[in-house]
Amino acid sequence: MNDWESAARKFRHGDSAAAQLARHLTVGAFTTAINYAIFAALFLSGTAYLAASAAGYLVGVLANFALSKRFTFRSTGKWRAELARHAATYLLALAVNLAVLYALVNWTPVTPLPANALAICASTLFAFAGLKWYAFKPAR
Repeated sequence: MNDWESAARKFRHGDSAAAQLARHLTVGAFTTAINYAIFAALFLSGTAYLAASAAGYLVGVLANFALSKRFTFRSTGKWRAELARHAATYLLALAVNLAVLYALVNWTPVTPLPANALAICASTLFAFAGLKWYAFKPAR
């Protein structure tokens, strides 16, 4: 097995925090694209930037739950309990997202479209910690 094959295997099958973070970022990139596309479409059609961001964020969170449970953390826990913890994690992450977005738009010269991209980055890191150590934590 060469180095690339070994790295790909660790990415797909590894349970280390680094492998989980890499998968979280992959899932996050996909669900962020969904989030941002919805945000941009709504914002550019006249929806207030905070409402547009919240709508995109919530759709992205639902897609994220399914992919995180199956692919990122390979959880075998009860989906209803995990969905509740996932939702709680992402409600807090949404607060982080909106606070960063609001601060950037209102206290800096950054406009809503790039500000939302930066806010998504901040909430993504917050969400990984919450998902790993709370929503999908392994049973003891």
